[in-house]
Amino acid sequence: MKKLITVLFVLFSSSVMATDAFWEKSRVGYTIYFTGGFAETPFNDLNVPRYGTSITNVSWDWNQLPVTTNVVKLCYQKVYSSTKYPCIEITEDQQGNSDIFNGLDARGTFQLKMTGYGGTYPVYSSQRLADTIRVDYSY
Repeated sequence: MKKLITVLFVLFSSSVMATDAFWEKSRVGYTIYFTGGFAETPFNDLNVPRYGTSITNVSWDWNQLPVTTNVVKLCYQKVYSSTKYPCIEITEDQQGNSDIFNGLDARGTFQLKMTGYGGTYPVYSSQRLADTIRVDYSY
């Protein structure tokens, strides 16, 4: 009987397949009040399963600030942590994707950090279109 239970357990556990899913959020960034100032817009989805998720791709689509020079970074933060993990500069890629976040927990938070130089301040949210982050993951 013990052998039968072990065999059944192995059969059922080996038949479990990973499921692919994604979350996508669009948000308008916060106000930047002075040249060199920045805004960090958070993106996350609490509907992601709590455990066992693994990011497989992250893509973005951000909009230019109405300033002379834009500097844009995409950062990741683990759930229940104040430490930011990988940040990548995406200034040159207004639309793109990266696998640098692969393997991290899909329940984490991404921040789109935008800095503006030159132009007229403050830069209000109403002057901007929504930015989008998409996180593909498996679990």
